[in-house]
Amino acid sequence: MSDFANSSPTIGLFKGAHNFLLNNPTIVANYTNQNETNAIQLLVNFSLPGAEFDSSERDPPPRCPPGAHLDIIQDLQSWAHNPLRETSLRWVSGLAGVGKTAIMQTFSELEAASEESILGATLFFSKANKRNDPQRVFITIAYQLAVKYPPYRKYVVKMILHDPKVIQKSMTEQFKRFILQPVVVEKLFEGLHETMLIILDGLDKCKGDRQQQEIASLIRQMTTQHPTSPLIWLIASRPEPHIKAVFTQVGAIPLPVSLKPDQTSEDVECDSHDKLQTNREANLPSISPSVVHHKPSVPPPVTLTTPPPFIDFPSASKAQEHRHPADTVVDIPSEHHRGCGSRVTSTKGLEKNEKEVGAELMRRRERLLHDSRRPRPLLDDDIDSDVSAESSDDKAPITNSQLNQGGSSTRSTLPTPRPPLMASDSTGTLVESALERRIQGDVESIQDKTVNTTERLADLRALMEGADVHYYLVPSGDAHGTEYVAASDKRLEFITGFTGAKGDAIITRDSAYLVTTPQYWARAKAETDKSWMIIQVGVGHDDSQDSGHKDWIEFLLTLLSKGQRIGLDARFISHENATVLHRELIGLDCKFSFPSHNLVDLVWKNKPGKPRNLVYIRAMKYTGRDASFKLHKLREWIKAQPPAIPLYVKNREPTPQQMNVGMLVNSLSCISWTLNLYGIDIPFNPVFHAYLFIGLDKTILFLDSSKVDEAVANYLEKMNVERRNYTDLWPFLRKREWGEGKLLIPQTTSYAISLMLTHLRYTLARNRVEDMMTLKNDTELEGLRKAYIRDGVAFVQFLAWLDNELNSRYDITEWEAAWRIKEFRMRQKKFMGLAYETISASGPNGAIPHYVPKKHSARMIDRDTPYLNDSGGQYRDGTCDTTRTVHFGRPTPDQSEAYTRVLQGHIAIDSMVFPEGTSGSQLDVLARKVWWKDGLNYVHGTGHGFGSVLSVHEGDHGFNSLVPLVPGHVITNETGFYIKGKWGVRIGSALIVRRVQTRHEFNGDVWLGFERLTCVPIQTRMVKESMLTKEEKSWLKEHNQKCWDALRPHLKDDKVALKWLKREVDRGIGIAPGPVGMAIDWD
Repeated sequence: MSDFANSSPTIGLFKGAHNFLLNNPTIVANYTNQNETNAIQLLVNFSLPGAEFDSSERDPPPRCPPGAHLDIIQDLQSWAHNPLRETSLRWVSGLAGVGKTAIMQTFSELEAASEESILGATLFFSKANKRNDPQRVFITIAYQLAVKYPPYRKYVVKMILHDPKVIQKSMTEQFKRFILQPVVVEKLFEGLHETMLIILDGLDKCKGDRQQQEIASLIRQMTTQHPTSPLIWLIASRPEPHIKAVFTQVGAIPLPVSLKPDQTSEDVECDSHDKLQTNREANLPSISPSVVHHKPSVPPPVTLTTPPPFIDFPSASKAQEHRHPADTVVDIPSEHHRGCGSRVTSTKGLEKNEKEVGAELMRRRERLLHDSRRPRPLLDDDIDSDVSAESSDDKAPITNSQLNQGGSSTRSTLPTPRPPLMASDSTGTLVESALERRIQGDVESIQDKTVNTTERLADLRALMEGADVHYYLVPSGDAHGTEYVAASDKRLEFITGFTGAKGDAIITRDSAYLVTTPQYWARAKAETDKSWMIIQVGVGHDDSQDSGHKDWIEFLLTLLSKGQRIGLDARFISHENATVLHRELIGLDCKFSFPSHNLVDLVWKNKPGKPRNLVYIRAMKYTGRDASFKLHKLREWIKAQPPAIPLYVKNREPTPQQMNVGMLVNSLSCISWTLNLYGIDIPFNPVFHAYLFIGLDKTILFLDSSKVDEAVANYLEKMNVERRNYTDLWPFLRKREWGEGKLLIPQTTSYAISLMLTHLRYTLARNRVEDMMTLKNDTELEGLRKAYIRDGVAFVQFLAWLDNELNSRYDITEWEAAWRIKEFRMRQKKFMGLAYETISASGPNGAIPHYVPKKHSARMIDRDTPYLNDSGGQYRDGTCDTTRTVHFGRPTPDQSEAYTRVLQGHIAIDSMVFPEGTSGSQLDVLARKVWWKDGLNYVHGTGHGFGSVLSVHEGDHGFNSLVPLVPGHVITNETGFYIKGKWGVRIGSALIVRRVQTRHEFNGDVWLGFERLTCVPIQTRMVKESMLTKEEKSWLKEHNQKCWDALRPHLKDDKVALKWLKREVDRGIGIAPGPVGMAIDWD
């Protein structure tokens, strides 16, 4: 009997039945399961065998040995899990043997092991196994996606049943049918996954140069025309010309990476793994990686073929069709810095040295890697730790000569063997405690190079002479007054080399001055070359560097002579500062000059273009208010503003020209908050470049059309918000298209805007949008509470890891610690990025309030001085800012006293109850009185307002402000103390201003207090218990206990962090101080 007869529905349903009769039966058979199985089997048969990262055909696969390519893998993980990534396509390029496949394998394994894995499909090409048929590439991807995602599987099955020969179509047609149609048109993955990662390794091994280029072109075109698609692509290949031509159509062309003759052992081992894998697949004899060093040869040039014609993609918005973000290219470095004498050690005895890393998931992930580090010798003054790992039996011996040098000096003279690079013990990424560092005493420290600005200044001065200006001003901000700026607006950094957030350059015909505040003076000094004189303005803790001037304007006035001209770009100075300076210039017979082009832009070669990233809508579940409501409230405020009638006018009836008919919003944070639209144009702040006009009967948003997709266009249209191009603002102002009347603008508005309006067309007023957004609604406050819990979890996990590492005798740099805490934050739900640059400082760097470590010049975190970490994450529901100072050794008496005073000031602010109408500046004295009594102080403000998923510095209601605090304000409490060249201490927490119940209500007053958001324990090791009052001790214990209660449920799977947290909560106050330290005359 035939197979078909065996599958008859009658036979199948009644097989084995007898002695019965059916008359005219109606039989309905369901073939769904069988049809699905057949369709999937067809995909299996046509897929490339062994393509997956975990296939048996590739077992054992090449992996990165301990420590190799950590920076690249970490960068890829950051990109893949960043919801605000700038591009959906990354290309890893490098010559043969640099370890591309090992990187892709290791990255795939780590991603697959993650609880929040976004891995959709992997394809590892191989010539040896003939895993290189281009006609099967997209079928292979489709099969893997079908296995994981039921809606997609249903779609594929239906398509194959309708047209079984679809798998034999051209690559272009396959891509449209299997990838583009279901993802972009059908949107089958919406609601399932925000992101799915597709990894293609060894594209250059695919058969045919033209086919390789076609695959690359199809993928790149999709990511360019549909940047919001859930699919993201990671592709690795050699930098073959025809592939490079596709991936570098936009943006800078990367330099191909080649191995040097003195390549490090990590790269040798990676190279050897790759060659061993190739030999194994080709059944060739093995080559021992411990004996043979491979030096790859440069591949022969490949003829550049014509890219395939563009596909007729499904319809997209016009804005999307013209958006071409630069796809990112990752170059694989061919060298890793290692300390002298370091080597790849044996992993023998690993189990004995292995530390418990908390969650079972983390243990599974880290078993993929090998830990062969060795601890440094235990010193007499080290403190035991409850969380420290078991010490190794294989410690480096201490010689008698070293012991004879004395206890306090032993640390600096002992040789510290640099452990090989290895994998994390507590995170799923490969940033490690030995990450690209050089040990002092073993190798010469690498210093960050300053930028040589001699040529740039010469070119600028030539333009100044042509423009007939004697001085040229270059501020640090952009046209919107933002704290952090896009790469295209980093003019101050280009001309000076200074990377700080606050500074102003004053360039003369023969001198150059960089004016900055005390917080940034040391950073400016380190980052600029000899062409610049650093001028410190404002009140500082180092009188020797103080210029005696309160700001850059006051300093500039000391340089001017009669009749001189000051050149500047009016867009980059506020109306307030320009007005003050202009008033002073009149008395000196000097004046402004506005060259037709920004002079820095004219000398800036290869200047980055302005960001063209899409904006997106922030959901009501996070904002608590829709944009229409906010616009309505702002129009009510505009109507309520009194007309601008001069006092000398007798007729008090306002004319139409004197009425306020609209407002112009210049601040990017204010625009984002008003419209509930966010972007990724600015580092750390989810905002976008735009201007916003709000009139009584219309609203106009000025932004590049390339930033708007169909969803945002429809969103704005429903609110009757008109869209115009970003540069259309200027003709709008010049033509006064709003008609008669004045526009309300704040003092911080760009001077170019007020000049364009003239004083007849604007009225200065408080920034009403900022006043509204600083008062958080219930939804925003609840989001902040949840965000600070998650951020607290990450901070505690980081401190537990750092404590464990240092007490296990491992060396950690400030830079690595900054990356580590970011990685812990990345594992938290709703993480978007950092809220600001992480301040990670040990020893003398802790005395620099805004110190940011650099990779090659960062200090090791030592056990003799406090370690300060000031950092925070941006989450979808809140912006976080937390500072903690910890000690890993025996604090000196002066460190303990300074820390205790900082804590007392912190507690005084946190526990204060005050009447309504009290300003932050009135409370500031509470934090400083413990210092003032001895003639001491700290240089920075005690606290500042912050946003809800916006800027970490928001509003003017800080502790140095006269603005009254009101319920709904959020503010930081950051007390500190610093000894230049020694160490610094700071404790920072975030607070909500709220009403409190008091026993009495004198005269019916409303009383306010603070609710603490930050949920990170305060270390008691440095506290001098005898200095604390009973109330202060209770506050400290209560705070740490609350941290335990709030964080414990979220740390149940991380035993290391939970144990550390329990220890900190239960620890008594204080520890016996050591015998050494700097003497401070407290009396």
